[in-house]
Amino acid sequence: MALNFMFSAGWNVAGGDLALEESRTACSVNGFLTQVFVVQTDWWILVIAIATYIILGNFKTQSQFIQTHVWIPWVGPWVLSIIIAAICHGVLGYGYIGGWCWLTSDLMRLLINFIPRWLIVIAIALIYIRLYMIVRKARKWDIEGVSPDPGDDMADTSVILIAKKMMVYPVAYAIIWACPTAIRIYQGTTGSRAPLWITIVDKSCIVIQGLVDAVVYDTDRNRLHQD
Repeated sequence: MALNFMFSAGWNVAGGDLALEESRTACSVNGFLTQVFVVQTDWWILVIAIATYIILGNFKTQSQFIQTHVWIPWVGPWVLSIIIAAICHGVLGYGYIGGWCWLTSDLMRLLINFIPRWLIVIAIALIYIRLYMIVRKARKWDIEGVSPDPGDDMADTSVILIAKKMMVYPVAYAIIWACPTAIRIYQGTTGSRAPLWITIVDKSCIVIQGLVDAVVYDTDRNRLHQD
């Protein structure tokens, strides 16, 4: 995604204009890649949440399958994001939105990208809440020295800390996309453009998404290593 944004920025700095008809092909490529990477990020966080739940929730059979077939969760986000981007290109097309190319309709971006994104945010929050419930029971067994029944949910007590810290991610992800979502709703329903400074905040939230992802995951990993 970063390289794609650098491409559009470099094109404009070099004197090109992605808004011109003569740059339509370059704009379409830029918009297609933007859609691929933005949608792919959403699917990646869902895949990571599901994999985390399976592995840390002590689902041994499923965990073993994932760890021996790593290509399956890896392929999913790529295939889905490319299919969605291709459909958008064929049905709607991509145009210049200021800074880079993407879907020009705020309403379409809201329906295609933002509503599914918030459903994914809710889904990963529920996954981590469920994981926390499992590991909370494991902590109770550990503290009281009670052996669980074979039919009960079971997880290693070490995942309690992991479950709590992983809840930081859906919160951070929701904060990142709160402003862009609000702007899409406003512009898509009123037809009016948001003020320039809000537009700058909107685009800043989108481009720093990868940085926030890396910081949150790396921070969690380092804390767990320290503990």
